[in-house]
Amino acid sequence: MVRPDPSYQQSAFEGWGTSLVWFANITGGHRDEIRNHLADLLFGEDGLRLDIARYNIGGGNAPDVRKYYMKVGATMEGFWRAPDPTTREDVDWWDPDNPEHWDWDADANQRWRIDRIKDRGDTWEAFSNSPPWFQTVSGYVSGGFDPSADQIRADRVDDFARP
Repeated sequence: MVRPDPSYQQSAFEGWGTSLVWFANITGGHRDEIRNHLADLLFGEDGLRLDIARYNIGGGNAPDVRKYYMKVGATMEGFWRAPDPTTREDVDWWDPDNPEHWDWDADANQRWRIDRIKDRGDTWEAFSNSPPWFQTVSGYVSGGFDPSADQIRADRVDDFARP
């Protein structure tokens, strides 16, 4: 049995919400009727009224890595644009100051979700589960081959977390 104890209090909730990431990656590409209905169910006045949303800044895999080597929806596009014929072994091509190395049209499904709910949320957060593949030791955004070792390349920490 659970008994509330009013003498034990924590900080007030700031709201409640969801991480957009995988579900937005999949459902943001559905036809308008379905994706709008889902937005209303989660963030609408007659739905759950979520008011916090977390946007996942995807690392994105190398162009030669099979798109769905992870489960469907879990592969998040990155905002970089690798020149042809870049492969997983090509890790030193990226120049963050080169506008041709950016793809601001990437991640359309998750961005659609943001556009649809942007006026309904009170708090927006951004996070990243992984640096881009070319800044990792393994060459994959899904993790390293040694679970006790850092996955980000030591020479790329400043590029990934640029002040």
